[in-house]
Amino acid sequence: MGENVGLICAGLAARLEAPLIAFGGSTLRDNPALTAILGGVCAVLGRKPHFLADGPFAGAVGALALAEAAARATG
Repeated sequence: MGENVGLICAGLAARLEAPLIAFGGSTLRDNPALTAILGGVCAVLGRKPHFLADGPFAGAVGALALAEAAARATG
């Protein structure tokens, strides 16, 4: 799974000419094997991985931002 995620992210980053890929989410917390796989795939494909320090909260922050935007849109 980690290799597939890394390949997809690195491919998208290459298409957008983005040198850095940010990873977040609670799956990466205390999971050195997954972070090593993602980092290795990115490095092989010429991209630099960045693992967010507060990554486990990325989904919650994104959901909050989406809810706020939806509330503003509906008035």
